[in-house]
Amino acid sequence: MTSLPRLHLGTGNPGKLREYQAILGELGHEFLPLSAPEPEETAPDLDGNARLKASFYARHAGALTLAEDAGLVVPSLGGLPGVISARFSDCEVDTSTGRVLSYRASGRPREALDEANRHRLLQLLSAHEGDARRASFQVVIALAAPDGAILFTARGEAHGRILREPRGLGGFGYDALFSGDETDGLTFAEVDPARKNAVSHRRKALELIRRWMREHPQVR
Repeated sequence: MTSLPRLHLGTGNPGKLREYQAILGELGHEFLPLSAPEPEETAPDLDGNARLKASFYARHAGALTLAEDAGLVVPSLGGLPGVISARFSDCEVDTSTGRVLSYRASGRPREALDEANRHRLLQLLSAHEGDARRASFQVVIALAAPDGAILFTARGEAHGRILREPRGLGGFGYDALFSGDETDGLTFAEVDPARKNAVSHRRKALELIRRWMREHPQVR
């Protein structure tokens, strides 16, 4: 069996780091987290931001590097929070089109910002019923060469709906509001982490990354 190369991972999010550690470990990869300032996410979509970050971190590490951009997409809100999921409560938005009208960083710590983001989402969906509460977690993961060139990108999605109140103590971000189609109605914060990682959007994208790397053993 062809050995898989060591990967560097560009993320400062502790929740994502735990999931990558679990999933990449199962897939047979050794990985190293990177310590570097996160670049500004200036692209208008997940794909663009994933490429931007992977290229930046790979040049910083001088090694093969993975980076991602992920978001929660609610079609009835014009695709929001989408690309601004991590800073949703700091943005003024047009919920019919999903367009960001303005953004002002609040400087709140990660947990407080996550809580404010969940509260904002519940407010906007308060009058929505049935299929108007459908949502999906989406991620694009980019693999970059040591010189920053993008070698491959993979997209993963997990579908479900947004509940009216949070459930569960695990996960991070919007997990406590997201009732997954593949988790028997439990939220991503209620299920065991191993079960979430088996069906998550992140797992699906990383499976594609692994397949590509096995087909390109010369990549190191």
